Amino acid sequence: MIILHHRFKIMLTTITSLTFLGFFLLYNTSQKALLSSTIRFILWIKANPHFGKFIGLLLLLAALTGCILHFGLGAGIFSFFVILMTLASATVLLAPLRFVNDKTFLFIFSLSLIAELI
Repeated sequence: MIILHHRFKIMLTTITSLTFLGFFLLYNTSQKALLSSTIRFILWIKANPHFGKFIGLLLLLAALTGCILHFGLGAGIFSFFVILMTLASATVLLAPLRFVNDKTFLFIFSLSLIAELI
């Protein structure tokens, strides 16, 4: 019998952050979305939409892989799409109101990481 030992466990905070960043990059490459970000990286992504789409899809694929490794195949795919739908809805609602910026993201990420580690 082979026992697999994981050195570290992929945390939900990391999976959620990768999903958010991937969708946010894809959202900012859209021509139809109301874009009002002043983050330098997002301004560069707006100027280079093909690179932004590639990085966004890569981040979403990494989040999907993390969900599959964390929950298993079926539950991982399902939970990834639930996380994606939730974060996509929040991004579409809050980004035009300028609630989504780097300080807000870091604050929520830190709060979530602390809550997950406790």
